[in-house]
Order: sequence, then C-alpha cells, then structure tokens
Amino acid sequence: MKKWIAMLSLALCSSAQAAPVSLWVTYTGFQDSVSGSFDADATHVLHFTADDRDGDGTYSLPEVLGFSFGAIAVGPELCDTQTNYRMYSCLSSFSYQPGGTVEFTARRYEDPRVSDGFFANVVGGAYYAVSGGINQYPWHYEHRWTPATQVTISPVPEPAAFGMLAGGLALVAGALRRRAANTSAQG
Repeated sequence: MKKWIAMLSLALCSSAQAAPVSLWVTYTGFQDSVSGSFDADATHVLHFTADDRDGDGTYSLPEVLGFSFGAIAVGPELCDTQTNYRMYSCLSSFSYQPGGTVEFTARRYEDPRVSDGFFANVVGGAYYAVSGGINQYPWHYEHRWTPATQVTISPVPEPAAFGMLAGGLALVAGALRRRAANTSAQG
C-alpha cells in the first residue's frame, strides 16, 4: 500500500511539473520621465503563460504561450506583423527563471492611417513608453524602473496544482483514518 501511495504521489507531482506556468508580476513605483518625479503609486502588471518544453527550468521566448503588459498583448504567435503590418503587437525577447526576474522586450504599433496612431514599447526593468495622437493632439508618457520599483510575483494556480492538492489531502485523510482505526482496535 505504501508503495502505491508513493507512486501516486510521484505521478501527481510529475504531472504538475509538466503543466505550463502562469504568473502575474506587479511592478509598483516608477520614475515619470515627463515630470521627472517618482510616482510610488504607478503600477503596471505583466501576465504570462509559458511551458518549459525543453525541461531546463527556465522559460524562454519560444516557450511563451501568452503575454500581456499594459497595452501590449500577444498570443502564442508572439508577433503578428505578417498578417497585419498596420496594427501589431510583438514580444521580441523573454526570459524567466523561477526565483529570478522576468526579462522581456515588447511593443505595440497602430498605424495613424488605421486609428489615431498608437505606440507602446517596454523593456522590462528599464522603461515603458506609450505615445499616441487623439484627433491630431499628440500625447506621451514614459515610466522608468528604479531601484525603488517593487516587484510582486503571484502564481495563477493551474488545474494540475489543484489535482495535486486534492491527492495530497486524500492521502493525509486516509492515513489519519487508518491511524484512528488502528488506535480504536488496540484500545
């Protein structure tokens, strides 16, 4: 019975490790390049889903399944300039090793002939710049990371994690029930 429980636990753990990771990274506190002041309340959120296909423990650009940061969002294709060169979002670099920082570069472009014109560019850990023109009135803002920028990483639980939790709870409940049955049989 113990061997069966150990094999079940190992199978649940390995299936959870094979699942893609989905994380929310919140960055708070940026230097506003227009005003020159530090805005402690300025917040930008990165969300990504990636699958460690090569099993090396790190997530690289080809392993990204989805990415969003501010006005920039891409799916598994990572860059759709071939299908729509007048409006596109691209993730051009990405690297994440659990326990470390997320390094990424992405941009979004909308041609002024299609919309009012819009451009967003982000280099993780460096800056996030957004520009546009509404009815021919240009606007721009840029936030720069500083040593005071705070980073919070929150995992999004995957279904395999819930399965592993349920399996572990079932094993603990079974062990407690067996212990209680043995104790009452002896007493």
